[in-house]
Amino acid sequence: VFGFGASVFGLSLTVVSICNKYWIIGEGFNAGIWESCVYNATSVNTVLKTCYEKKPYWQNAVIGLLVFSVAFGFLATILTICGMYTTALPKKIYYYHSAGEIYFICALSTAAALVIYPVAIELERQMAKHSYGVGFGLGWGGSIILPSGCSMHVS
Repeated sequence: VFGFGASVFGLSLTVVSICNKYWIIGEGFNAGIWESCVYNATSVNTVLKTCYEKKPYWQNAVIGLLVFSVAFGFLATILTICGMYTTALPKKIYYYHSAGEIYFICALSTAAALVIYPVAIELERQMAKHSYGVGFGLGWGGSIILPSGCSMHVS
């Protein structure tokens, strides 16, 4: 039951992270994962916002990895619920083990997205002074908690 709770909590953190619009925070601006804008400092107190119609490929990849993680995490949650209500031990082990493996893949997917994001931001975009915000932190929280739920399911 603790593994199920940890997995659902980690999945919830990832969902909130995807919806959050504070992935990058700077003086006078914030940006979420869905935005394809660049914020440049034109002077000490002015920030120039430039948005593009087409998102960069790396941004689509990060969004895809995070959505993949949430979708398959939901599937693993359903498998866990099936395992909780199954009485036959072989089926129970099958459901829990399968859910644990899927949660592990979801955690790897989320971690990969959260490594790609700051590397791409720093390499591609010449942004004003910025830091990574709550959305980015929630993503890492989900990525760290999902494997703990996974280990409870697999063992």
